Amino acid sequence: MSARLVSIQVGQPHLRGSDVGLAEPIDHQWKSAIFKSPVTGPVFLGSTNVEGDRQADPRVHGGPEMAVLCYSADHYPYWRRELGIEEMGPGGFGENFTISGQDERSVCLGDVYEVGEAVVQISQPRGPCYKIS
Repeated sequence: MSARLVSIQVGQPHLRGSDVGLAEPIDHQWKSAIFKSPVTGPVFLGSTNVEGDRQADPRVHGGPEMAVLCYSADHYPYWRRELGIEEMGPGGFGENFTISGQDERSVCLGDVYEVGEAVVQISQPRGPCYKIS
């Protein structure tokens, strides 16, 4: 089965959480752009990001080898059941491109895809992040 682009999402960094004496790192104030909103219509994909998308920590997100984060919509039914979040869907894991028909088991480093007029190459897997854990 071939991949299909389901949705495109972008987001901006925002402060989250509280900084009032909490013990767990995730409970303290933190900056993230993991929360994404859908884009309607064409959007420019540059060498470092999708137009309208920014990263809170450019040392580990964004840039020429990490301009787009993809995630398979095929995983969302599992996560909705597992986490008990009925409305979880495209962008729920901070991805820019939500795709269907392929996932990490069928995509290889170096694979090349045409997305509209853009040519996108799979350059690396997404690294672990405490904000998702």
